[in-house]
Order: sequence, then C-alpha cells, then structure tokens
Amino acid sequence: MVSYQDNPNTLGARLNDGATGFRYLEWAAAGVVAFFLIIGLHRLFITNINWDEFYFLSFVYLHRNGELALHLQTFHVHFFSWLPSVAKSEITQIVAARGVVWLVSLASTWLIYRIATHFCSRLGALLAAVFYLSFTYVMDHGTSFRADPFCALFILIAVHLLVNKADRTPAIALAALSMAVAMMISIKSALYAPTISVLLMAPLLARPRRWVDLRTVAIFGLCFIASLTGLYFLHSLSLAPTPSASAGSYVTSAGSKTLGAGKLVPAWPFVLRAMAGNPLTWILIFCGLWVTGRRLFTVGRRIEAAMALALALPLLSLLVYRNAFPYFFVFLMPTAVILASIAVDHLVALASVPRGRVVFAALAGILALTTVTFATNYARKLPDQTVVQAETVRLVHAMFPEPVPYIDRNSMISSFPKVGFFMSSWGLESYRAAKRPIMAGLVAQYAPPLLIANSPALDLSREMTANQKDSLYSLFQEDFEFLRENYVHHWGAVYVAGKRLELPAGAGPQTFEILITGMYTLETDEPVTLDGESMAPGSHVTLTRGSHTIAAADGAARRVILRWGRDLFVPADRPSAQPLYIGL
Repeated sequence: MVSYQDNPNTLGARLNDGATGFRYLEWAAAGVVAFFLIIGLHRLFITNINWDEFYFLSFVYLHRNGELALHLQTFHVHFFSWLPSVAKSEITQIVAARGVVWLVSLASTWLIYRIATHFCSRLGALLAAVFYLSFTYVMDHGTSFRADPFCALFILIAVHLLVNKADRTPAIALAALSMAVAMMISIKSALYAPTISVLLMAPLLARPRRWVDLRTVAIFGLCFIASLTGLYFLHSLSLAPTPSASAGSYVTSAGSKTLGAGKLVPAWPFVLRAMAGNPLTWILIFCGLWVTGRRLFTVGRRIEAAMALALALPLLSLLVYRNAFPYFFVFLMPTAVILASIAVDHLVALASVPRGRVVFAALAGILALTTVTFATNYARKLPDQTVVQAETVRLVHAMFPEPVPYIDRNSMISSFPKVGFFMSSWGLESYRAAKRPIMAGLVAQYAPPLLIANSPALDLSREMTANQKDSLYSLFQEDFEFLRENYVHHWGAVYVAGKRLELPAGAGPQTFEILITGMYTLETDEPVTLDGESMAPGSHVTLTRGSHTIAAADGAARRVILRWGRDLFVPADRPSAQPLYIGL
C-alpha cells in the first residue's frame, strides 16, 4: 500500500531527506518523547492510586480464590495472577502492576509512531507521540492500573497491522486476534469498531483490487469472531459458576447506562477540561481533519485520506459516552493525535523556502511548549500522593493479619473479601434506583468487623444533611445511620465494629444490640457492669450476636466504647493530612 511519504513530491519525503535542517528537530522530538517516558516511570510510584485501580486489582484476588464469576471485563486477571506474590501490601502490588503498564506505554508510543509514519514524515510521527504523551489526562493516567492502557495497546497493534501490513494474511489474522483481546479486556473497545471497519474497507475505493480487499475483510471478520469466541470460552473455564445475569444482559445493561444517558456530551465537564488543558493539540487535530477531508476528494489520495479520517472516529464517542472520565482519554487519543501530525506536516508544506526558518522556529516552539507544560504538570504533582493510602493499607494489615470481611467503596484491601457493591457513581445510582436499604442485611450475613470510609457516602464522622439524604451519591439515611450505630472510629479512614454508649447518671442498665460476634475491648474511665458482670476499663469480653445490658457500677454518668477486637493496633502518629483519594 502506498503512503503519502512514498511520493517524492510530498513533505514526508522531503523532511525524511533532512531538508532545511528539520533532522535536528527529529532528534529533539525523540529526546522529548524519551524525557516524557522517563518522567512517566517516576510518576507511577507517586501518583495517587485511584479507586478504580484497587477495584481492578480485586478481580485478580477473586480469580485466585475461585470466586470470580464475571465473564466480561476481567480478562486481565490472566496477565496479573502473579501480583499477590509481589508483596502483602496492595499499594506495592499496584505499583508493580503500573510498572507493567509503563512498559505497555512504551509499546503504545512506538506503535503510534509506526502508524503515523504511514501518513506523515518521521518528524510528524514523533510529534504524534509527543502530543499523546503530553496530553494532560495521559500525563496523569497513562500508567494507571486500568483497562484503558491495555485496550489502547491491543487496538494500536490492530491498527498498525491494518495500516502497515494489510497485504499479509497472517497480519490480518493477528489484527483480528488483537482486537478480540481488547474486547475481552473491556467492551468499550467496541468504540474503535468504526475505525477498524474503515481501515478494512477503505482499499475498496481502488476498484482493481476489490476482490482482494473483500477477501481481507472476510479473513478479519472470521478470525475476529473465532478469536473472541475462543478467548471467551477459555476465560469462562477458569471462572466460578455464572451468576443469574448473562453476558448478554450485562452488555445490554452497560450499553444502556454508558451510551443511553439521553443527553449530548454527558461527560461535558471532563471534556471541557480536556479541551482547556490541551488547546494546541485539539486545534491541530481539527486542522488535520480539514486537511484529510480535502484529500478525500483528491484522486490518488482517497484511500489514505479515508484511513486517516478513520483514526479520529473514536472522538465521536464523546458525544454519547457517559464514562468519558480523564482516564478514558488514554484509550481515546492514541490514534486521534496522528491527525495533529498530519496537520503539522501540511502546514510546513505550505511554507515557502524563505519562511523555512519561521516554520522551523514554530515547530521548535511547539516542542518547547509541550515540554514546559509537561514539566509544570509534573512539578505540581511531584509530592508523593500515596502516603495516606500506604498508611491506611499498612494499618489494616497490622490490625488484621488474616483477611476479614469489610465494607468500603472499591475493594481497597483487595486481598480481603469485600461486602457490598462497588460504590462508583454508576453503582450508587443503581443502589438508589433499587429503593431498598441493604446494610443491615449485609452485616447480618457477612459480619464485617472492618469499615473503610474511603467514600463520602461512608464518612460516618459527619451528620447527614437534607441534600445528602436525597442525593444519588449517598447512602439511604437508614443505611447511613445503621452504620454509624454499629461502627466506631479507629484511625484515619478506618472504622471497626463496635458501640458508642452514653450512660446517664442514676440510670439503670441499658440494653444494646451486638450484630457481630467476637472479642471486644472495653474503653471507659471507670468500671461498668456488662451483662451482670463487673468489668474494669480495658477488659476484653466475648460478645455474641443479640441483646446485652450495661450499667455504670457506681451509677455515675459514663461514656463507653465497645471496640471489636483485642487491643487492635493503633498508630502513635496522626494520619497524614493528605486526602485518601485525590480524584480525577
């Protein structure tokens, strides 16, 4: 297949010959790419771990314990079954996984360059990598332990093979397999289906090869269906019995939730931030769309123009996709930035020889600007953002050497069995839609002695306001009050099962309910009578589920805390002031 740069009259050929000293810019661009990747390697150690990353890790543990039953969007567990052996701390495990993601980013960067060389000069291709790595959301989430970087890699493999190796049958089959893997990792990979379709069908614009090109389409389609079916079947063999909801209903539900929001650009705040943070990249992408759009009507360039335009098609998902959160742009932008490079090549081509220095300075300015922006972002987020997360995970493992059930937002202690649903915005909306409090039933069934308040919905230190009672992203008041009555604050975001009891002066025995059987530590200033027995402060008593009585031994007023566990470990230092999650 002939590319733009194969024509000796095109800019790609002239720049690749080193015309007007642009070779120096190539070296500079390559250096900038290397600099960005090196900084990314450091940031994987210090960037705040998002709730989704812990949740992503939890599937690895569910699979290891034979409890994973979800067929879709869990395929990554086969690549990361080794993570639990890295260290006991989930923080260390996620950092190790991020190291793998960094290697994935190296491969993705190289693939962006290789795909871009088909459409523009080497300098333009290097700039595509620069635009991608300097995109603000990619800076922050490019090495996050999520599905997005892995889907991006396998999609880029497929695009690279269809663009650069489309005349080889094994390459077509491998592209189909790569897309099937991407789909198994996340069904959002289907957003690239229009791109893949155009890349396959574009050669049909050249009529003499129509039969050959139809054969290519057929090979890809058959290999994709066979690969996806085979991977799904093999994955299902390693899973627990399927729950009542089928894969089909899961896909339907996910599709209606993420694509059927009923409004245009449902993730508008994040899209606006993406636009505001990367104006030059977006301007160049839109210029690239204009350039390739015009070439679509130029004889001899239609195929390449159609293929180039296809690279931008995933951007249309921003119009309807609900979950276009910042990390989504790691998945969205790898092919779109190639349009920006095509625009740069075109603008340079328009410059006459006398303006060569101006163009050279402009390109150097683009490199300098992206580098300064990247460095500024890095410096602003340089302090380690995982300090309080590490403190919390370390504390929980010190308190509970063996796994116990617990309540939290997102499976932060992935090696422990989580009780309840994933408290994402989607999860909380579904919980509220059910119109049924659930916490009393969950505690009765699983008896979790631990609660981590890593979501505003679980912040038991506050009173519930009227707005929060009606919010889609809060617990029902009955659930919130139930948790407040049955868990006591321990340290930082950590709560444990227990009771806070106020004994008025002169009052007789009070009755209280214990929901979780176990050893409790008595915290009070003076002795009390518990179930008829005198107990000194600091005593340990085994309490069974059910009603118990307590009274002050001398009839005086008392504040009493019954804390689950036998003198559970409490750090001497206060928790760091850093928030547990910094957000998106």
